[in-house]
Amino acid sequence: MDDVLAISGFSVVLGITFSSGGLVWSIFRGPLEMLVGIAFGGLAGFISWFLPEPSRDGLVLYRFLLLFGGGLLSVFGSKAIEFSGAGALGCLTMAFVSAYQWRRQGWTDDMNPVRKTFAQLWLLFEPILFGLIGVEIDITVIEIQTIGLGIAVLTIGLVFRIAASILAVSWAGLTWKEKFFVALAWLPKATVQAALGSIALDTARDRDAGETAEELGLKVLTIAVLVIIITAPIGAIAISLSAPRLLTDDATYKENNVPDKEDVDLLVQPTVDIGITNL
Repeated sequence: MDDVLAISGFSVVLGITFSSGGLVWSIFRGPLEMLVGIAFGGLAGFISWFLPEPSRDGLVLYRFLLLFGGGLLSVFGSKAIEFSGAGALGCLTMAFVSAYQWRRQGWTDDMNPVRKTFAQLWLLFEPILFGLIGVEIDITVIEIQTIGLGIAVLTIGLVFRIAASILAVSWAGLTWKEKFFVALAWLPKATVQAALGSIALDTARDRDAGETAEELGLKVLTIAVLVIIITAPIGAIAISLSAPRLLTDDATYKENNVPDKEDVDLLVQPTVDIGITNL
């Protein structure tokens, strides 16, 4: 849910920032981009409820191609119509809506073969994503003031995030140690920042918004990289060191969550091969 809010807010601000119309259009362009992304993702996800039919051979492959192709269409199509802020939100909404119905059909989160396929692809595309972000950064033109202000903003944001994390689980029946661990586990930020960090700079270049807009886009990208560099290692270390001290082993959970043999057999099947061999 926090990713949805982050992407939605980013889409709204991006649309308003690069709006070239009058005042009214500038105000409503951001929310309009958000609505377009949600509408496209919702419609595409709704279509995936019925196409392909659940009884069709090669179901896994077709659902994967539908979700993957819909995501590409959302990202590149939104750029083509100059609604860049709608792309990422459309991808997220489509996956959310699709998975809702697939769970009702028996594909739980742990036993979803399409999810497993995307997880395998992420092993390839994750280093590419972060590598592309790193290439955009030119340390010779970064101002020290930008780094200092970025760290200050990040610190303030993390303080409020920790407080909000503890508050969000206050009525979940957790102990104070467990609540504090949840706050630490939510510290690392990387994927959304890497995916959205360069969009402002790319949009400024694509629309020839001027040198000032490109400088501001570079500052956004710089702060996104700072967030990744600072929170990812600190969060990983905090989780590793605090988990043995703040959490306890729950034997009851293990006893009640032993998967059935049929579920285990489904989980260990090669994901893509399921669809290909049944064509």
